[in-house]
Amino acid sequence: MTSEETPIAALSIPELPTHAVLVNVAIRPAARDHLLAWDASQRLVAIHESGHACAAAALGIPVRAIDITSRHGGATQIGNPLDDTSLPWETSQRLLDNIAVALAGGAAERAVLGEHTSGVEEDVDTAVGIAHRWIKAGFGGPGPFVGEDGLGFGYLTEAIKTTTILRIQETVAGAQVRADELIAAHIDALVSVATAVYEHRRLTDERLAGVLEAAGFTLPRPTA
Repeated sequence: MTSEETPIAALSIPELPTHAVLVNVAIRPAARDHLLAWDASQRLVAIHESGHACAAAALGIPVRAIDITSRHGGATQIGNPLDDTSLPWETSQRLLDNIAVALAGGAAERAVLGEHTSGVEEDVDTAVGIAHRWIKAGFGGPGPFVGEDGLGFGYLTEAIKTTTILRIQETVAGAQVRADELIAAHIDALVSVATAVYEHRRLTDERLAGVLEAAGFTLPRPTA
């Protein structure tokens, strides 16, 4: 590549406003660059994890924690059916909602940054896994069939395998559209939640509920 060719552009991570008290210190340029890179990654992870949380909150799914303290990325913990129903099982709609929530981190990156990063890879795997469970539970309609717990996948015909895989692909693609629409409809809330996550690094319990409610979400209440 010559110097006249178009250089590779780095992803631009926007600033997140914070109310934390900052202290100016004199550091070496190499240390400064390291801290700036770390700060940019923290902002990116805050945006990504807030995407999961905002999508869940918009769909009425309890959000238990948002944490960006790990060196390997962040984590958003959402509730299970026992948190807001008396039954331990998922419905078809709840599983479909969970797929959209899984894909909302990447949707948040695209909405704020213009594109998503490779950090969504695990989310896509999760979405495919939930779609797989959705079909195994009999929600996929006639044609698809995956039954590892009864009849091994290797015993199925190629036609059924292909139909099943295409149904999973269709389901995940539809959930991606939902995730993008959810984030677009709550973009201001996303930035508000991401700012709080970036500032506090970990949000749980009443503090998290307060952040989500301040962002405009009506949170589900546990059943008695």
